[in-house]
This record gives sequence, structure tokens and C-alpha cells, in this order.
Amino acid sequence: MTSRAFSPWVAGLLLFFACSSSQAQISVSVAQASGLISISPEVAELGKACATTGKVPVPPRALIDVENVCEPAKWRTGPVSPTACSGRSFPILGIRFRGRQDLVLAESVALAIQHFHMRLFGALEDAHGDRQEVVAIERVEWCTENASTPSPPELPTGSCREPRQFAAAFDYGTPLNNKILTNGFSFYIRVSGRPPTGFDFEKAADDVLASFGRALTIWTAALQDNDALLTPATRAFIRTRTSTSSGGYVLLTPPQVVRLRCPHAAIFIVELNFGGDETFPTRSLFLTLAKARLEGRTIALNMRDVTCFRTMPEFNAGQFALRDERCVNMLPILTHELGHAFGIDHIPNTNGWALMNPVLSDRATVPTRSDVSALIAALERSVTGARPGELEFREAAGLQAPPDWTIERK
Repeated sequence: MTSRAFSPWVAGLLLFFACSSSQAQISVSVAQASGLISISPEVAELGKACATTGKVPVPPRALIDVENVCEPAKWRTGPVSPTACSGRSFPILGIRFRGRQDLVLAESVALAIQHFHMRLFGALEDAHGDRQEVVAIERVEWCTENASTPSPPELPTGSCREPRQFAAAFDYGTPLNNKILTNGFSFYIRVSGRPPTGFDFEKAADDVLASFGRALTIWTAALQDNDALLTPATRAFIRTRTSTSSGGYVLLTPPQVVRLRCPHAAIFIVELNFGGDETFPTRSLFLTLAKARLEGRTIALNMRDVTCFRTMPEFNAGQFALRDERCVNMLPILTHELGHAFGIDHIPNTNGWALMNPVLSDRATVPTRSDVSALIAALERSVTGARPGELEFREAAGLQAPPDWTIERK
């Protein structure tokens, strides 16, 4: 049997910190993924989509046609405001969309390859949509004398608005060769098939968020607990996530996780699959609990054959419970599937008990040394990974339930 690589005491402490840290968040928006081009009223950061990269000041009354956004020399000067402001004024952005006369006011805008991402002005909301709908970006002056808040924006068809998210120490930076691991994670919940009548979507979403965050904590703590296995790069990553108090107490801060209501900026997709496709084959003799795209950013949960998933973080003899009288514990399942997302394949049962065994077991619901070694190898590889939403599972992919569990297909 493979020895455990994860300290239950550390796990409990870390899970406590992971939960309580949300009570001390700072005002950092995380709903807006890093764009190739980012523009605020003061500065434009031209990224790799432009021939010349770097930061460029945005002059007063700048009018930037989107086709010329990478060429500051072609930026124009907009008209002078017809009315003087006797109150306080400050610069903001006005976004002009195709076929619309009124500007949509924004604190900032990012232009990625396919989408725009805006921090809306006057509301703690973000907006996302098709980049091709953006015609021009203007620097305008907002006068507090005119109105305390702007009118609700009219966005292009197909755009999405969501509450702005906040988290501590969050960014989408990639600290290792494997670019699937980021300093912060965001996910969007996609539904496939038809949920049963009375299904509580928000409760399910809360459980996914809880399990996703704890799963990252578990993997990060497993790395910390196995310093002798770490490479220089992974050891440096753990040190950046660790702080020590004057009294000698060690706090490990795992990557934080937020749930987004719009898919455009999310770096992971979690699919609640109620059937209607063959992600989970209907003729299988085995109960497949979940699947994940290997070296990818998509996880699917089998909601068709599992009556209820729930987060159960309580330890018993160093392991998590697999289920209670009604629900299956989502936590070890999502921890397993995140391992696949990072690039860990199944570890054969003949190699000993491991979280990444192809069959869920109460003997290994947290990472073992075999799991940690496999994770380190995956994180050291140069991996870009599949885009969010790309499934393309292998035929044999999927975490199987214990053989004594019955299938109750709805």
C-alpha cells in the first residue's frame, strides 16, 4: 500500500483558512480575464496581439478606432463636450458598439482574441461579448453634476452581464511550465440535458465552488507535505504561497477560486450533465461519476445517474467519506478530476492505492505519494492545455464508482 502524502491536521487547518479567507477579501476584480489589449482612461497596455507592445498613455479626448488600437499614432481626438462641468469631473471610457449611437460607459475594457471584457461604470458589474461588436473606444469626462449614476447600458445581442467578483491575491498568472495551473481560478457552470423538476441550481453551484476550492487546497497542501519530492520550480511555487508568522505558524494560501455567471472570461467549465448525449454512455455496466479533459479545462459531473452530489469536507481516519445516505461526496471526485485537468492519467490499481486510481475508493480520497509524484511531473511539462468547454474524452476516460454501488438511471 502506498503511504499517505497528505497530513489530515494540515488539511483541516488549510480548509479552515480557505473558507475563512473569503471573509477578508480585498476589492480586486477577478471576473475580467487578462486581455491581449487592456485600456483604462489613463493608459493602454498593448499586448501580444500588437506588433509593438507596452504601455501607452491615453490622452484627453482620445478616440480609438478598434482597427487602429495597436497604432497609437492613428488615434484621433474626439469632440469637445458641448457643456461645461461646474462640478467634479474625472475621465472614464465610452465604448461605441456597432449599430448603436449611445456610448456604454466603462471603467476599463480588455480586448481578447474573440471577446471584449468591460468593467461597467457606475455598477459593480462586468460585461462580456463579441469583440467584433466594438467599433471605437473614447476617453470622456464624467461630470458628477449631470447624474450620480449613468443610465443602464444597452449592450449588443449575445452579451452577458454579471456581478463583479472579488478575491484576495488573485490573478491569472502561470507560475510553472504547465499553464493550466494559474494563481487564480474561475469557472462557469454549464448545464447539458434537462435537469429534473425542482433541481436547485444555486445549491449545486455552491457545492461546486466549495469542492473546487478545497480540491486546489488539497493538491497544494500535498505538494507542501512532500518537500523531498519537489523540483526546484515546484518548491519555489510552494514558497510563494507560504507565509510564516513570528510565532512560527505556517499558512499556505492555495490559488483562490471564483464562480462566474458568464462563460466568456472563465478559465474552467464545469458541466452538470443530465444526459441527452453520450458523455456518460447509457449502456455502460459501470457507474461513471465524472470525467475531465486530460490536460484541459473542462470537467463533467454525471448528474443523470447520481441522485445528489454534495461537498462533505469532514475527515474520518484521514480520509473523506465517499457518500452519505443520500448524496455522493463531490470533494474527492473533483480533486481526482482536477488531477486529470493538470495532466495526470489514471494510476493503475496494481501500483497501490492512489487518488488517481480509475475506481473511487475510501482507501485513497486524498493524494498519496504516487499522486504527488505524478502531479509534479505534470506541472513540470510544457503544457498549454485545451480551451474551456472542450470535452473530447477518451473512450475509457472517467472515474468509476466502487463496484458495489448501484446505478439508478433517471
